[in-house]
Amino acid sequence: MAFIYNCFAAPPRPHALILARGGSKGIPRKNIKPMNGVPLLVYNVKAALASNAFEKVIVSSDDSEILEIAVKAGAVAHRRSAASAKDTASSESGIFDYVDSVPGLVSCALVQCTSPLTTADDFRNGIARFHASGADSLVTVVRAHRFLWEVKDGQAQPKNY
Repeated sequence: MAFIYNCFAAPPRPHALILARGGSKGIPRKNIKPMNGVPLLVYNVKAALASNAFEKVIVSSDDSEILEIAVKAGAVAHRRSAASAKDTASSESGIFDYVDSVPGLVSCALVQCTSPLTTADDFRNGIARFHASGADSLVTVVRAHRFLWEVKDGQAQPKNY
């Protein structure tokens, strides 16, 4: 029997991963703070689902209420390990916590919960650019025109103007 490979098949769709620890120090429980009456993380869950760019939209958290809100919004809940949810844990540890739990996962997109203005088109365009480029990773950035400061001789001095 001959093995036939479909070289025109679409590449596998990545999982969208939203990391949402419950123990945020800067703004406690920021991931579910209401913005215009909607919990913050719901904006990206809905946009990622609407994009149809992802096989699954996952919210990874150590907090039951966050996971409950995520599931109601249409995401799949992933219970984050205690080690990857510590205050000192990196985003990478949260990513590995999820990726290591999914055998055969080909790609994963980290979605920032705190970027609620991301649209379904943004996700579609990013995934299309990723596949078209042949790159092994893609990062999105924004141009920022902020004033930077440094301390010289005990005084704050402008650094970039």
